[in-house]
Amino acid sequence: MRLRTMARKFALQILNQAEIIKEPIDKVLNKFWNMTDYEPQTREFAEMLVYGVMKHLSKIDRDIEKSSDHWELHRMPVAAWSNMRIAAYEFFYLADIPFAVSINEAIELAKEFSTEKSAKFINGVLDRLKEYTGAEEEK
Repeated sequence: MRLRTMARKFALQILNQAEIIKEPIDKVLNKFWNMTDYEPQTREFAEMLVYGVMKHLSKIDRDIEKSSDHWELHRMPVAAWSNMRIAAYEFFYLADIPFAVSINEAIELAKEFSTEKSAKFINGVLDRLKEYTGAEEEK
């Protein structure tokens, strides 16, 4: 598995766990890394995603909600909103990652950690989020 794909998978698991158990992100990260085999570059990218999402959480959540046809985040499965948070962070703050890559990675994570229906929902929300940002197809 590619380094960034694995990092996104780890970031999703970390964000899910932090949301469910309501522990500080640093504590969740320490527990996660102590139980996981990883490459240093994978950990670095995963932590950048996690800390980036947490730093910009209110903006990311507000924009996801605006793009999700009035669905409130707390009504969505945790895996879905954590997944969309990662993609949204990439949209807004990682100019080197094309939107199509972020969306495709989120869809694949949804298929692995949720359902095909969830993957379609995430695809639709992220596509609207991309439009909402006023961004071009390619960064």
